[in-house]
Amino acid sequence: MKKPGRPLGSDVRDHIAEILYFLKSGYAYQIAKIYDALYRKVTMRVIYYHLKKGVSTGEFKVKEIKKEEGDYSWGGMAEKIYYELG
Repeated sequence: MKKPGRPLGSDVRDHIAEILYFLKSGYAYQIAKIYDALYRKVTMRVIYYHLKKGVSTGEFKVKEIKKEEGDYSWGGMAEKIYYELG
C-alpha cells in the first residue's frame, strides 16, 4: 500500500542536481534558465520550491547569500542565494 503524500524523489530536483554538478554553484534564476534550455519549461516557483526542498533533505546546501546592486524592476538591490550540492 502506498503512503499518502508526495513521494520523496523528484525528476525536477534530479535535473537541478545535474545542473549544479556542472556549475559547482548557482542561484535560482541562473539554474532556471539552464533548466528551461535542457528540459521542459517550468516556473520559477517550481525551481524555488525544489531548491528549498533539496536544502531540507540535504541534497543541496546554501553556499552563500550575496546582495547585488543593479537596475532591477523592483529596485536597486537583489539578494542572490547561491546553492551547491549537499
